Amino acid sequence: MTENTQSVWTSGLVNVDWLSSELGNPELIILDGTWSVTQGDEGLPAGIIPTALKFDLCHLKAESPLGEAYPPSDILLTMIQSLGITESDSVVIYDRHGFFSAPRIWWVLKSLGHERVAVLQGGLPAWISAGHDTMKTHALPKPQSRYTASPSLVAGATLQSVLTAGEQNIQIVDARSADRFFGRVKEPRPNLKSGHIPNSISLPLKSLQDEFGDVLTGKQLVSVFISAGIDMSRPIITTCGSGVTAAALALLFHSVGKMDVAVYSGSWSEYGATDNPVETE
Repeated sequence: MTENTQSVWTSGLVNVDWLSSELGNPELIILDGTWSVTQGDEGLPAGIIPTALKFDLCHLKAESPLGEAYPPSDILLTMIQSLGITESDSVVIYDRHGFFSAPRIWWVLKSLGHERVAVLQGGLPAWISAGHDTMKTHALPKPQSRYTASPSLVAGATLQSVLTAGEQNIQIVDARSADRFFGRVKEPRPNLKSGHIPNSISLPLKSLQDEFGDVLTGKQLVSVFISAGIDMSRPIITTCGSGVTAAALALLFHSVGKMDVAVYSGSWSEYGATDNPVETE
C-alpha cells in the first residue's frame, strides 16, 4: 500500500484518490455499508464500487438488543467471517448517502479490535463525481474466514452511562437535526417523545459537512466542535436516533485525535421511550 497508509488507519478516513490508487490491492476489502432509517433507496445514487462486498447493517441492528453497549459479538463475528474478512485485512467502508451509515460499521469493527479500518469520505457520490466506474452487483466474498477478535478499540455507552454523565463530567453530544433535538418535529420512529437528553449539546452531523457533502477535517472540524460548545478536554458520549450517526460523530472526533468518546447505541430509540426527563425549546 502507499506510504501514507498509516495516516489513513490513524484518522479513520480515506479519500477517493487514495481508494482509487489502492483498488485491486489483494490486502484491501471494500464494504458497502449503506443503510437508511426507512430502508428505502429513493434519491440515492446507483452503482457499487468495484470489488465491494455488502455489509448488512440492517441485519446487525435487528439482532442487537436495544440498550447494549456493543453489538453481540457472536452475531458480528458470524457476519464478518461470512464475508471472508480476517483480523489482518485492511477494510474501507462507504455508503451511498455519502457519510451516514458507513461510520457505524467502522465503529463495530473497531469494537472487535480491528486496527486497519477506515471510511471513504463522500462515499459513493464522491466516487461517481470523480468519474470512477461502478458495478451493478456486489462482489462475491472470499471463502469463510476465521476471525480472532481483540480487545475493543472504541467505547460503548448504556442508558445508565447517560443518566450519570453529569456526575462524571461527561458531555452528551447529539447528532440528530436541530429540529429533532429541539422537539420541533416528530421522531421518525413511532412511540418516541420529541426533544433531547437534558444538558446535551446539539451537533447535527450535516453541520460537519461542507456544501459538497464532504466532512470537515483538522482544525476546521475542531473549530466547529468548539463553536458548538464542546469542551475538547472533557470526555464525550455521542447519541443520535439509533446509534448510527452517533458513530459518525465518534469517528470525526477520532480523526482529530480525541479518543475519550463513547457511542450510546440505544440513543433516542431507547431514551425517548423511557420516563426519563426530556428537554425541548
